Formats: sequence, structure tokens, C-alpha cells
Amino acid sequence: MIAYNENQRLQKLVHDFKNNDEVFLNIQTIAEEKVKALFGKNNAMKLLEFALIAVSEVLRQDPQMELLIEKTPIQITTLILPQ
Repeated sequence: MIAYNENQRLQKLVHDFKNNDEVFLNIQTIAEEKVKALFGKNNAMKLLEFALIAVSEVLRQDPQMELLIEKTPIQITTLILPQ
């Protein structure tokens, strides 16, 4: 019963913070602007770099994931660029 009440209290605190706190709203706005700036149409290479880093880190932390990747069938598609 205590854990349930604590969970409710924390959920209410988070809800109130998200909906009423000016600091949270400012942080959220800034974060959204930074993400949009980083992943805009001019930063496709940066997104690819982050994806490769993420995959490398997963493989470094759990070498068994490499086995999963090796056994996953890959469908190669041809990219046709407009001329």
C-alpha cells in the first residue's frame, strides 16, 4: 500500500511539473529546438554517425548481439537517384 501511494504521489508530482512549471517548459522548448537543429535536413551525416556509434556501443557492451546481427536476413535494395 505504501509503494502504491508513493507511486501516485510521484506521478502527480511529475504531471504537475510538466504542466505547470515554467522551467520545465523552457527546458522542453530548448531541447526541441536543439534536436530540430541537429537533425535537420542538412545533418543527415551526423544522424548516420550517431547510428553507427550506437550500434558499435551495443556490440562492445554485448558481443552476443553480433550473432543476432549475423543471423538477421538483410534485403538489399537498389537506390535509384534522379538524374
